[in-house]
Amino acid sequence: MSKKIILERYVNFFEPYYLNKEYIKSKKLSSFSNNGFEVFLGPDATHPGSITLRPKFVLINIEIQNILKEVFPSEGGLCTFYRVQDMDFAFECEVYDDKITHSPYNLFGTGSMFTGGGGGSYYYSIEENTDLAPILEDHKYFMEKVTFPLFEKMSTLDGIDNFINGRILEGDMEYFMSVKRQLILKRQNQNR
Repeated sequence: MSKKIILERYVNFFEPYYLNKEYIKSKKLSSFSNNGFEVFLGPDATHPGSITLRPKFVLINIEIQNILKEVFPSEGGLCTFYRVQDMDFAFECEVYDDKITHSPYNLFGTGSMFTGGGGGSYYYSIEENTDLAPILEDHKYFMEKVTFPLFEKMSTLDGIDNFINGRILEGDMEYFMSVKRQLILKRQNQNR
């Protein structure tokens, strides 16, 4: 079975979930969007007869995007917020959940830069005969616990400001300048 057919099967399996959440399937084969929020389900890697993917989450706020284009004109189309489905994202949202940490799709450990460890990464590997039901259930759990609550918080400019900038302002200068905090802030602010 071709990689394109495997991807179509995967996206079509996920489609009812996102349509039920009032997301619209984008013209791109593997993404769903709703009011500036987008979920990309496309592959990170393709292999003979299989794909490996990691869902990605994007917020594009038009007002912020226009400002970013003015400040960083050479950067092109900047998004307001971008994350992938992984433990660092869950921990960043202050979701510490054993079902996420010990998911069979969390392939690289249970540490995170937010807890001083290495960082677990979610990957879904899909072949022709892969049972998609457990993958969808795992993804839905992550969406309900982490991504959708964050999207709700970030549905206004004040919510975006509080989530992105509030963490920068929460400590004194010594706290802010610690090496660990600098790594966290760099990751949270997309290396800006």
